[in-house]
Amino acid sequence: MLSCIIILAIIDMIFSFNALFLVPESLLEYLKIDHIGLCEFFCVLFVLYEAISCMKNAMLCGLPMPKKVKTKLEQFSNEMTNEMSAKESEVK
Repeated sequence: MLSCIIILAIIDMIFSFNALFLVPESLLEYLKIDHIGLCEFFCVLFVLYEAISCMKNAMLCGLPMPKKVKTKLEQFSNEMTNEMSAKESEVK
């Protein structure tokens, strides 16, 4: 991840790429930004990926979690991966 961020930062400096078209319009209006480079965009994605991974691991360890967060996390995990169903079958 770090090497990817470094490479993207270099690409941003050379080409000055604007990745705003990848961000939803409603979020742009809320944040009031006019430029996002590739490096910033992928850094946000990396942070979100790691945060979801940490929450998923906490849930699999049995740590207490709000029901809404747990439900959404289970939904997301079942749609994107089969980790949750695999863990449930191991328990049974």
